[in-house]
Amino acid sequence: MTAIQEFSPQDHTSLARDVQRHTRGAPSLESAAQAFTQLLCNTFPHDIVLARVFVTVPYGTLASDVRAAVDALTQQTGIRDRMRPDTLVLSLLGTSGAEAPWNDRKRSAGHAGIPLATSDFIDTIPMVARLLRDLGVGLDWIDARDTSIVARSLGSSSGLFYVQDAGVAVDHLRRKIIAAQDFVARYGVKTVFGLGGGYLGTSSYLASIVFCKTEIERAKIEPFMGLVNRIKVSTNDLVTQGRLFTSS
Repeated sequence: MTAIQEFSPQDHTSLARDVQRHTRGAPSLESAAQAFTQLLCNTFPHDIVLARVFVTVPYGTLASDVRAAVDALTQQTGIRDRMRPDTLVLSLLGTSGAEAPWNDRKRSAGHAGIPLATSDFIDTIPMVARLLRDLGVGLDWIDARDTSIVARSLGSSSGLFYVQDAGVAVDHLRRKIIAAQDFVARYGVKTVFGLGGGYLGTSSYLASIVFCKTEIERAKIEPFMGLVNRIKVSTNDLVTQGRLFTSS
């Protein structure tokens, strides 16, 4: 088992092949996302505490359990009237980690879906706001309801979200980027990184967020950006056919 800090170009080539092999032929994007997070955790058991995959999904096509969680959240936060069938929701599709509930998206109700309903709402979630900015899509399009910018910004390239030390990194308002500092302290989380990329011709993009208990240089993370393209190739048909969630 090789640590991320010691991963070689040859290791990256091998991992990319494994990603394609584990995600190709999946019955749903959820199934592929779960296989990807599990592969990451199995490959780097001494580095990764938690790995997750989120995908933007229109509110009107959410799985019933995700929609219920989003409805509760929007009611609680007072943004229910901003939701439309085409409002994008950053939906949890894959999750693997050190605790049993982290290995089943349906047991992660608190993070089932993050509605991209208003820029002000997203700006209250430092990690998500920073993620969107680092992926190159920003927040301005949300209030304008211009979901086409997602495809334009992310469809042709991949982005990288990087937090070197989750315990100290802050945003422009001096808020901790990783707000769950109890989680950071309990599991010794250090570097957090996210890989993102969009599906051409759609408003769907995929973001994988990885929480590590080791501090990793940005240069060692950058080669992982290519993994998103591997997933996109394997799952493009699933997205265009609307096969996002696994049937209950």
